Amino acid sequence: MVTIAAVLGAFAFFGLTPFKLVVTKILGTTTQGGTGNIARQYNVYGVNLGAPGSNATTSSIYNGTGNDLFVTHVIVGCQGVGTSKTAYTGAGLASLTVYAATTSTSNPANVTNANKVGGGNLVIGTSTAQFMEASSTSAGLATGLGGSNLVNNIWPASSYMTFTTNATNTAVCTFGVGVTSS
Repeated sequence: MVTIAAVLGAFAFFGLTPFKLVVTKILGTTTQGGTGNIARQYNVYGVNLGAPGSNATTSSIYNGTGNDLFVTHVIVGCQGVGTSKTAYTGAGLASLTVYAATTSTSNPANVTNANKVGGGNLVIGTSTAQFMEASSTSAGLATGLGGSNLVNNIWPASSYMTFTTNATNTAVCTFGVGVTSS
């Protein structure tokens, strides 16, 4: 015990320390001097495509963050997929599709915003009972081109992201968007 005290006393007398203190600083910069945020996923669950007029024709999510958001991808997941019929009329249909677009109201009967997130529709496969797709908006869903300069990939604050299907179906789906802060 005396030996340890003597060694520590000698270190203190000569201004030395037996321990090395390492301080690591992590610095970050932004052009605006702001702070970053994590990416998020917003989903609407239990979209019953068998009930047009309920939430099958359109389903909306509100952007209440106070900031515009950049949409990074759109997801669609469905179970119990069956034969599709045109919404309201029940006529036959070549393919079941869904698209996302921003709207000023929740669940509008008609989406007047023709600027679809990613530039186009997602086709929901009906050959099996389950379907899952996650598509990058930067790849341009409809065009297949890399990168995007589309203003429709911005989800303005205090607006809705509305998902619109073109048909009724036995499917129950989850629709969603991945976002990052603008």
